[in-house]
Amino acid sequence: MYRFVLKKSVRVTGVSVVRHIYHITSDRVWICDRNNLILTNTKGDKLDHVTGVYSDYTGVHTVSGAGELIYIDSEYNINQLSKDNKVKTTSIKYNTAPWRPQCVYSSPSTGDLLVGMFRRDTLTGQVNRYNNTGRHIQTIQHSNTGQRLYECPLFITENRNGDVIVSDYDRGAVVVTDRVGRHRFTYTGPPSGSGLNPRGICTDAQSHILLCDYCTKAVQMIDKDGRFLSQFETEQHGIYVPRSLSYDCDTHLLWVGSRYNNTVNIYRLINEGDDLPGACIDDLDKANIDELKTFLRKEKTTVSHARGILVGCAGAGKTTLLKQLRGQSQTFRKASKSSRGLTTLLKRLRGQHQDVGEVTESTRGLEVHQHLFIVRDGILEG
Repeated sequence: MYRFVLKKSVRVTGVSVVRHIYHITSDRVWICDRNNLILTNTKGDKLDHVTGVYSDYTGVHTVSGAGELIYIDSEYNINQLSKDNKVKTTSIKYNTAPWRPQCVYSSPSTGDLLVGMFRRDTLTGQVNRYNNTGRHIQTIQHSNTGQRLYECPLFITENRNGDVIVSDYDRGAVVVTDRVGRHRFTYTGPPSGSGLNPRGICTDAQSHILLCDYCTKAVQMIDKDGRFLSQFETEQHGIYVPRSLSYDCDTHLLWVGSRYNNTVNIYRLINEGDDLPGACIDDLDKANIDELKTFLRKEKTTVSHARGILVGCAGAGKTTLLKQLRGQSQTFRKASKSSRGLTTLLKRLRGQHQDVGEVTESTRGLEVHQHLFIVRDGILEG
Protein backbone atom coordinates (compact mmCIF):
# COMPACT_ATOMS: atom_id res chain seq x y z
CA MET A 1 0.00 0.00 0.00
CA TYR A 2 1.39 3.38 -0.99
CA ARG A 3 0.61 6.76 0.48
CA PHE A 4 1.48 10.27 -0.62
CA VAL A 5 3.29 12.50 1.88
CA LEU A 6 2.96 16.18 1.08
CA LYS A 7 6.33 17.94 1.06
CA LYS A 8 5.32 21.31 -0.35
CA SER A 9 2.39 23.16 -1.91
CA VAL A 10 3.06 25.97 -4.39
CA ARG A 11 0.90 28.60 -6.09
CA VAL A 12 2.41 29.21 -9.54
CA THR A 13 2.58 32.73 -10.95
CA GLY A 14 1.63 33.13 -14.61
CA VAL A 15 -0.89 30.31 -15.06
CA SER A 16 -4.54 29.94 -14.09
CA VAL A 17 -4.55 26.14 -13.95
CA VAL A 18 -1.92 23.40 -14.33
CA ARG A 19 -2.85 21.48 -17.47
CA HIS A 20 0.54 19.85 -17.94
CA ILE A 21 3.77 19.75 -15.97
CA TYR A 22 7.25 18.45 -16.71
CA HIS A 23 10.30 18.84 -14.48
CA ILE A 24 13.66 19.89 -15.88
CA THR A 25 15.67 19.76 -12.63
CA SER A 26 14.80 19.06 -9.01
CA ASP A 27 13.70 22.70 -8.55
CA ARG A 28 12.67 23.75 -12.07
CA VAL A 29 9.54 22.70 -13.98
CA TRP A 30 7.78 23.75 -17.16
CA ILE A 31 4.05 24.27 -16.62
CA CYS A 32 1.26 25.17 -19.02
CA ASP A 33 -2.38 26.09 -18.86
CA ARG A 34 -4.27 26.45 -22.13
CA ASN A 35 -2.47 29.59 -23.32
CA ASN A 36 0.73 29.93 -21.28
CA LEU A 37 3.88 27.86 -21.00
CA ILE A 38 6.17 29.02 -18.20
CA LEU A 39 9.27 27.93 -16.35
CA THR A 40 8.85 28.04 -12.57
CA ASN A 41 10.62 26.94 -9.40
CA THR A 42 9.62 25.44 -6.06
CA LYS A 43 8.51 28.91 -4.90
CA GLY A 44 6.11 29.36 -7.82
CA ASP A 45 8.09 32.22 -9.39
CA LYS A 46 7.78 32.85 -13.12
CA LEU A 47 11.33 32.45 -14.44
CA ASP A 48 10.69 32.33 -18.19
CA HIS A 49 7.88 31.83 -20.68
CA VAL A 50 7.20 30.67 -24.24
CA THR A 51 4.61 32.13 -26.60
CA GLY A 52 2.80 30.62 -29.59
CA VAL A 53 2.13 27.27 -27.92
CA TYR A 54 -0.55 24.85 -29.15
CA SER A 55 -3.71 25.88 -27.30
CA ASP A 56 -5.30 22.73 -25.94
CA TYR A 57 -5.55 20.62 -22.80
CA THR A 58 -2.96 18.00 -23.69
CA GLY A 59 0.64 17.12 -22.90
CA VAL A 60 2.06 19.68 -25.30
CA HIS A 61 5.59 19.84 -23.89
CA THR A 62 8.42 17.65 -22.65
CA VAL A 63 12.12 18.02 -21.80
CA SER A 64 14.99 16.29 -23.60
CA GLY A 65 17.78 14.41 -21.87
CA ALA A 66 19.96 17.50 -22.36
CA GLY A 67 17.42 19.65 -20.50
CA GLU A 68 15.98 21.36 -23.58
CA LEU A 69 12.29 22.20 -23.78
CA ILE A 70 10.35 20.52 -26.63
CA TYR A 71 6.83 21.72 -27.36
CA ILE A 72 4.04 21.80 -29.96
CA ASP A 73 3.36 25.27 -31.31
CA SER A 74 0.12 26.82 -32.56
CA GLU A 75 0.92 25.71 -36.14
CA TYR A 76 1.39 22.08 -35.02
CA ASN A 77 5.15 22.20 -35.51
CA ILE A 78 7.33 20.61 -32.83
CA ASN A 79 9.98 23.04 -31.63
CA GLN A 80 13.03 22.67 -29.45
CA LEU A 81 14.41 25.43 -27.22
CA SER A 82 18.08 25.60 -26.31
CA LYS A 83 19.06 24.98 -22.71
CA ASP A 84 19.40 28.72 -22.07
CA ASN A 85 15.89 29.18 -23.58
CA LYS A 86 17.18 31.66 -26.17
CA VAL A 87 17.43 29.71 -29.44
CA LYS A 88 14.38 28.01 -30.98
CA THR A 89 14.63 25.41 -33.72
CA THR A 90 11.85 23.49 -35.46
CA SER A 91 12.75 19.83 -35.07
CA ILE A 92 9.64 18.41 -36.78
CA LYS A 93 7.80 20.53 -39.35
CA TYR A 94 4.07 19.87 -39.50
CA ASN A 95 3.40 17.86 -42.66
CA THR A 96 1.18 15.05 -41.41
CA ALA A 97 -2.30 16.44 -42.17
CA PRO A 98 -4.99 15.31 -41.49
CA TRP A 99 -3.09 13.93 -38.48
CA ARG A 100 -2.00 16.52 -35.95
CA PRO A 101 0.25 16.19 -32.89
CA GLN A 102 -1.42 16.44 -29.48
CA CYS A 103 1.19 15.28 -26.96
CA VAL A 104 4.93 14.67 -26.86
CA TYR A 105 7.46 12.80 -24.75
CA SER A 106 11.25 12.71 -25.08
CA SER A 107 12.66 9.28 -24.24
CA PRO A 108 15.58 9.56 -21.81
CA SER A 109 16.82 6.09 -22.81
CA THR A 110 16.86 6.43 -26.62
CA GLY A 111 16.53 10.15 -27.29
CA ASP A 112 13.53 9.37 -29.51
CA LEU A 113 10.49 11.62 -29.51
CA LEU A 114 7.11 9.96 -28.98
CA VAL A 115 4.18 11.94 -30.39
CA GLY A 116 0.52 11.22 -29.81
CA MET A 117 -1.41 12.04 -32.99
CA PHE A 118 -5.12 12.73 -33.52
CA ARG A 119 -7.26 12.71 -36.65
CA ARG A 120 -10.39 14.77 -36.15
CA ASP A 121 -12.40 13.59 -39.17
CA THR A 122 -12.26 9.93 -38.13
CA LEU A 123 -11.78 10.46 -34.37
CA THR A 124 -8.80 8.12 -34.32
CA GLY A 125 -5.33 8.29 -32.85
CA GLN A 126 -1.86 6.89 -33.31
CA VAL A 127 1.65 7.22 -31.90
CA ASN A 128 4.56 8.32 -34.06
CA ARG A 129 8.18 7.83 -33.07
CA TYR A 130 10.92 10.14 -34.36
CA ASN A 131 14.64 9.75 -33.84
CA ASN A 132 16.84 12.56 -32.58
CA THR A 133 17.27 13.93 -36.10
CA GLY A 134 13.50 14.29 -36.53
CA ARG A 135 13.13 11.33 -38.90
CA HIS A 136 9.89 9.33 -38.56
CA ILE A 137 10.84 5.74 -37.67
CA GLN A 138 7.68 4.11 -36.30
CA THR A 139 3.89 4.32 -36.17
CA ILE A 140 1.81 2.51 -33.55
CA GLN A 141 -1.87 2.36 -34.41
CA HIS A 142 -3.31 -1.18 -34.26
CA SER A 143 -3.05 -4.25 -32.05
CA ASN A 144 -1.74 -7.61 -33.26
CA THR A 145 -5.31 -8.56 -34.18
CA GLY A 146 -5.88 -5.38 -36.16
CA GLN A 147 -7.95 -3.61 -33.53
CA ARG A 148 -7.59 0.15 -33.28
CA LEU A 149 -5.58 1.04 -30.15
CA TYR A 150 -6.21 4.78 -29.80
CA GLU A 151 -8.97 7.29 -30.28
CA CYS A 152 -7.76 10.55 -28.72
CA PRO A 153 -4.29 10.49 -27.13
CA LEU A 154 -4.02 13.32 -24.57
CA PHE A 155 -0.79 12.49 -22.73
CA ILE A 156 2.08 10.15 -23.48
CA THR A 157 5.07 8.80 -21.58
CA GLU A 158 7.50 5.88 -21.56
CA ASN A 159 8.25 3.37 -18.83
CA ARG A 160 11.71 2.22 -17.78
CA ASN A 161 11.22 -1.06 -19.69
CA GLY A 162 10.51 0.83 -22.92
CA ASP A 163 6.72 0.50 -22.81
CA VAL A 164 4.82 3.35 -24.48
CA ILE A 165 1.97 4.60 -22.26
CA VAL A 166 -0.89 6.72 -23.60
CA SER A 167 -3.69 8.43 -21.72
CA ASP A 168 -6.65 8.21 -24.12
CA TYR A 169 -9.56 10.53 -23.41
CA ASP A 170 -12.17 9.09 -25.78
CA ARG A 171 -11.42 5.48 -24.90
CA GLY A 172 -11.49 6.21 -21.18
CA ALA A 173 -8.35 4.15 -20.81
CA VAL A 174 -4.59 4.03 -20.46
CA VAL A 175 -3.19 2.05 -23.39
CA VAL A 176 0.23 0.38 -23.07
CA THR A 177 2.33 -1.17 -25.82
CA ASP A 178 5.90 -2.41 -25.75
CA ARG A 179 8.65 -0.57 -27.54
CA VAL A 180 8.05 -2.28 -30.90
CA GLY A 181 4.33 -1.52 -30.75
CA ARG A 182 2.82 -4.78 -29.50
CA HIS A 183 -0.23 -4.19 -27.34
CA ARG A 184 0.45 -5.20 -23.71
CA PHE A 185 -2.69 -4.11 -21.87
CA THR A 186 -5.41 -1.50 -21.58
CA TYR A 187 -6.24 -0.18 -18.11
CA THR A 188 -9.85 1.00 -17.73
CA GLY A 189 -10.07 1.76 -14.01
CA PRO A 190 -9.76 0.40 -10.47
CA PRO A 191 -11.54 -2.69 -9.08
CA SER A 192 -14.29 -0.44 -7.64
CA GLY A 193 -15.77 -0.21 -11.13
CA SER A 194 -15.73 3.60 -11.19
CA GLY A 195 -14.45 3.66 -14.75
CA LEU A 196 -11.64 5.89 -15.94
CA ASN A 197 -11.34 9.40 -17.36
CA PRO A 198 -7.56 9.72 -17.55
CA ARG A 199 -5.42 12.81 -17.91
CA GLY A 200 -1.78 13.32 -16.89
CA ILE A 201 0.47 10.27 -16.62
CA CYS A 202 4.04 9.49 -15.59
CA THR A 203 6.11 6.60 -14.23
CA ASP A 204 8.26 6.32 -11.12
CA ALA A 205 11.61 4.70 -10.34
CA GLN A 206 9.93 1.30 -9.73
CA SER A 207 8.19 1.39 -13.14
CA HIS A 208 4.81 2.05 -11.55
CA ILE A 209 2.40 4.01 -13.74
CA LEU A 210 0.76 7.03 -12.11
CA LEU A 211 -2.25 8.73 -13.65
CA CYS A 212 -4.76 11.46 -12.91
CA ASP A 213 -8.37 10.30 -13.10
CA TYR A 214 -11.41 12.59 -13.28
CA CYS A 215 -13.84 9.81 -12.30
CA THR A 216 -12.31 9.26 -8.87
CA LYS A 217 -10.76 12.75 -8.63
CA ALA A 218 -7.58 11.01 -7.56
CA VAL A 219 -4.07 10.01 -8.57
CA GLN A 220 -4.01 6.27 -9.23
CA MET A 221 -1.03 3.92 -9.23
CA ILE A 222 -0.83 0.70 -11.22
CA ASP A 223 2.12 -1.59 -11.72
CA LYS A 224 3.93 -2.01 -15.03
CA ASP A 225 1.57 -4.85 -15.98
CA GLY A 226 -1.64 -2.90 -15.32
CA ARG A 227 -2.56 -4.16 -11.84
CA PHE A 228 -4.18 -1.55 -9.60
CA LEU A 229 -2.08 -0.74 -6.52
CA SER A 230 -3.40 2.40 -4.87
CA GLN A 231 -5.10 5.76 -5.27
CA PHE A 232 -4.81 9.05 -3.48
CA GLU A 233 -7.23 11.98 -3.32
CA THR A 234 -5.57 15.39 -3.23
CA GLU A 235 -8.56 17.52 -2.21
CA GLN A 236 -7.32 17.87 1.40
CA HIS A 237 -4.20 19.54 0.00
CA GLY A 238 -5.95 22.15 -2.16
CA ILE A 239 -6.27 20.18 -5.42
CA TYR A 240 -9.90 19.17 -5.89
CA VAL A 241 -9.17 17.36 -9.16
CA PRO A 242 -5.58 16.44 -10.11
CA ARG A 243 -4.81 17.12 -13.76
CA SER A 244 -1.07 16.73 -14.40
CA LEU A 245 1.89 14.73 -13.09
CA SER A 246 5.68 14.66 -13.28
CA TYR A 247 7.97 12.32 -11.35
CA ASP A 248 11.57 13.31 -10.57
CA CYS A 249 13.70 10.15 -10.45
CA ASP A 250 16.60 12.05 -8.86
CA THR A 251 14.67 13.23 -5.81
CA HIS A 252 11.86 10.63 -5.97
CA LEU A 253 9.30 13.39 -5.66
CA LEU A 254 5.97 13.56 -7.50
CA TRP A 255 4.70 16.91 -8.80
CA VAL A 256 0.89 17.10 -9.07
CA GLY A 257 -0.92 19.95 -10.84
CA SER A 258 -4.52 21.11 -10.36
CA ARG A 259 -7.33 21.20 -12.90
CA TYR A 260 -9.10 24.18 -11.33
CA ASN A 261 -6.38 26.44 -9.92
CA ASN A 262 -2.67 27.20 -10.11
CA THR A 263 -1.68 24.88 -7.26
CA VAL A 264 1.18 22.41 -7.60
CA ASN A 265 1.77 19.93 -4.79
CA ILE A 266 5.02 18.05 -4.32
CA TYR A 267 4.72 14.60 -2.71
CA ARG A 268 6.97 11.81 -1.61
CA LEU A 269 5.62 8.31 -2.23
CA ILE A 270 5.89 6.01 0.77
CA ASN A 271 5.43 2.26 0.60
CA GLU A 272 3.70 1.50 3.88
CA GLY A 273 4.97 -2.07 3.65
CA ASP A 274 8.38 -0.65 4.47
CA ASP A 275 7.05 0.69 7.82
CA LEU A 276 8.90 3.95 7.29
CA PRO A 277 8.05 7.31 8.81
CA GLY A 278 6.27 9.74 6.53
CA ALA A 279 9.41 11.73 5.86
CA CYS A 280 12.93 10.92 4.79
CA ILE A 281 15.99 11.97 6.70
CA ASP A 282 17.63 13.51 3.64
CA ASP A 283 15.75 16.80 4.04
CA LEU A 284 15.04 17.29 7.72
CA ASP A 285 13.01 20.45 8.12
CA LYS A 286 11.11 21.07 11.37
CA ALA A 287 7.92 19.36 10.23
CA ASN A 288 9.85 16.25 9.22
CA ILE A 289 11.76 16.15 12.50
CA ASP A 290 8.53 16.36 14.49
CA GLU A 291 7.01 13.56 12.44
CA LEU A 292 10.14 11.45 12.80
CA LYS A 293 10.17 11.95 16.59
CA THR A 294 6.54 10.88 16.77
CA PHE A 295 7.39 7.72 14.88
CA LEU A 296 10.41 6.99 17.06
CA ARG A 297 8.44 7.43 20.27
CA LYS A 298 6.18 4.51 19.46
CA GLU A 299 6.49 1.94 22.22
CA LYS A 300 8.35 -1.32 21.61
CA THR A 301 9.22 -0.70 18.00
CA THR A 302 11.50 -3.62 17.24
CA VAL A 303 14.33 -3.01 14.82
CA SER A 304 15.14 -6.11 12.82
CA HIS A 305 17.81 -4.42 10.71
CA ALA A 306 18.95 -0.99 9.63
CA ARG A 307 20.42 0.41 6.43
CA GLY A 308 22.51 3.52 6.07
CA ILE A 309 24.59 5.50 3.59
CA LEU A 310 28.05 6.92 4.28
CA VAL A 311 28.54 10.26 2.54
CA GLY A 312 31.69 12.36 2.73
CA CYS A 313 34.42 14.13 0.82
CA ALA A 314 37.63 12.43 -0.31
CA GLY A 315 39.81 11.73 2.69
CA ALA A 316 36.97 12.30 5.14
CA GLY A 317 37.43 8.89 6.76
CA LYS A 318 34.58 6.92 5.22
CA THR A 319 36.61 3.69 5.04
CA THR A 320 37.78 4.02 8.63
CA LEU A 321 34.24 4.63 9.79
CA LEU A 322 33.00 1.63 7.81
CA LYS A 323 35.57 -0.59 9.50
CA GLN A 324 34.44 0.70 12.87
CA LEU A 325 30.81 -0.04 12.04
CA ARG A 326 31.80 -3.56 11.00
CA GLY A 327 33.40 -4.10 14.38
CA GLN A 328 36.99 -4.01 13.09
CA SER A 329 38.00 -1.24 15.47
CA GLN A 330 38.85 -2.37 19.00
CA THR A 331 37.77 0.95 20.48
CA PHE A 332 34.41 0.85 18.72
CA ARG A 333 33.72 -2.72 19.81
CA LYS A 334 33.86 -1.71 23.47
CA ALA A 335 30.45 -0.04 23.17
CA SER A 336 27.96 -2.86 23.64
CA LYS A 337 24.19 -3.08 24.24
CA SER A 338 23.50 0.59 24.91
CA SER A 339 23.51 3.95 23.27
CA ARG A 340 27.17 4.41 24.28
CA GLY A 341 28.32 3.18 20.88
CA LEU A 342 26.09 5.63 19.04
CA THR A 343 27.19 8.54 21.22
CA THR A 344 30.84 7.63 20.69
CA LEU A 345 30.30 7.37 16.96
CA LEU A 346 28.63 10.79 16.80
CA LYS A 347 31.49 12.36 18.72
CA ARG A 348 33.94 10.84 16.28
CA LEU A 349 32.01 12.12 13.31
CA ARG A 350 32.13 15.62 14.76
CA GLY A 351 35.83 15.34 15.48
CA GLN A 352 35.22 15.62 19.21
CA HIS A 353 36.79 12.30 20.16
CA GLN A 354 40.49 11.88 20.80
CA ASP A 355 40.63 8.58 18.92
CA VAL A 356 39.72 10.20 15.60
CA GLY A 357 42.48 12.73 15.38
CA GLU A 358 42.27 16.13 13.78
CA VAL A 359 39.41 17.24 11.56
CA THR A 360 40.76 17.96 8.09
CA GLU A 361 39.54 20.46 5.51
CA SER A 362 37.81 17.64 3.65
CA THR A 363 35.53 16.90 6.61
CA ARG A 364 34.71 20.44 7.64
CA GLY A 365 31.19 21.54 6.84
CA LEU A 366 29.69 18.06 6.88
CA GLU A 367 26.73 18.01 9.23
CA VAL A 368 25.67 15.15 11.49
CA HIS A 369 22.15 15.06 12.95
CA GLN A 370 22.37 13.50 16.40
CA HIS A 371 19.72 12.43 18.90
CA LEU A 372 17.48 11.17 16.08
CA PHE A 373 17.17 7.72 17.63
CA ILE A 374 18.77 5.28 20.05
CA VAL A 375 18.87 1.51 19.68
CA ARG A 376 18.87 -0.14 23.09
CA ASP A 377 18.84 -3.95 23.27
CA GLY A 378 17.22 -4.16 19.84
CA ILE A 379 14.44 -1.67 20.69
CA LEU A 380 14.07 1.66 18.92
CA GLU A 381 13.49 4.45 21.43
CA GLY A 382 12.63 8.14 21.07
